Amino acid sequence: MREISFFDLNIVSNKFGQDISVEFEESGCEDNEKGCLEFSINKNVNLQPSLFAVALSTLCGRNYGEIKFEFPVSTRKLKEIERFTLANVTSIDAEEDLSGYKSFFKESLVLNFSGGFDSLSSLFLMPEDTKLCSMDFGGRFGRERSFYERFDPFIVSSNIIDTGLRKNSWSFMGISSILSSEFYDTKYYSFGSILEASENNFGPKPAAAEDIGFPPFAACNMRNVPYVLGLSEIGTAIIINKNRPDLVDESLGSLASEGELKKVRKNLILSLVRGQEVTYPNSPPFEYGRFFADDFLFYFFAKKMGQDVARFYKNFPPDALDQIRDLDLSFYEKINPYFYKNMPHSLKFDFQRKMMSNNLEYYLETDWKSFRRVSELLVSNKI
Repeated sequence: MREISFFDLNIVSNKFGQDISVEFEESGCEDNEKGCLEFSINKNVNLQPSLFAVALSTLCGRNYGEIKFEFPVSTRKLKEIERFTLANVTSIDAEEDLSGYKSFFKESLVLNFSGGFDSLSSLFLMPEDTKLCSMDFGGRFGRERSFYERFDPFIVSSNIIDTGLRKNSWSFMGISSILSSEFYDTKYYSFGSILEASENNFGPKPAAAEDIGFPPFAACNMRNVPYVLGLSEIGTAIIINKNRPDLVDESLGSLASEGELKKVRKNLILSLVRGQEVTYPNSPPFEYGRFFADDFLFYFFAKKMGQDVARFYKNFPPDALDQIRDLDLSFYEKINPYFYKNMPHSLKFDFQRKMMSNNLEYYLETDWKSFRRVSELLVSNKI
């Protein structure tokens, strides 16, 4: 049986926040790993071991049959971690869990914030009192921090990506919102995940539309509220360009180096959104069929650029331009309403008001037809 143990937990307060370290050791795995996880929080949060155990569960996913915490964890949190990991979860003792007592009237909301286009556009659609939570993984990710820390987020720095535990679940990206959940008395959380982030979003019943809370976050009594899930990357660029065009270059520079595909793609989108002259690369940087998101954006680019799309893409279907010739692809610049059906009523009015102020509209029937047709092309034109 695959097992993992967490032990020698140390939580030390300093004048800037808190430093946390915990040892871990795997057994029964093909390549057993052991080491020390280090975390630093930039605010004084009076962190409880039970809450930290929930954060550690995001590094376990469903990769182990047994998870041992050699420090006190509340019975409730142990059960929540078991529900997420499907493992037998134990601790050396139990501690009282008061995290279930949220302020009844409080609507506190946190955004997992990287400073990129998608999280920035989320911020512009969210309530003014939204709290920001960020992760600092060091190394090449350090340039992100130099940009997002101007927004005074709750920052958790960690060496997670130096370990193999990062591969067990995507949810470690939200550790900052988990560790801040009691500090902010958080009721709702959000990520800057957009429409083309998953192929499943283009199916008849997207799972993301039903996701009101992934287990580790639900264990902290937080509910998921997606703000940009119904938007394409075109839509998020429109929002940023309208609200803070002065931040565009800095945001992009913090996330990608010159020549990286992400930067080439964002610059192309911005040129089209702004009606500016497109700068063409020496050779096509994108290959149709390699990444789903790039394939999805191809049809928007092809509609806007015609034959010149070949200067950005190679290996696309030879009849692709004919396939979209009579399609209205303005849905790329609108919002898919299906992903907001579970949005709390207390947040929906403000969201719709900000939609209108950004000149964003929900899909009309013609948009749905075009959306379904592009979804079909993404399947039939797979290489």
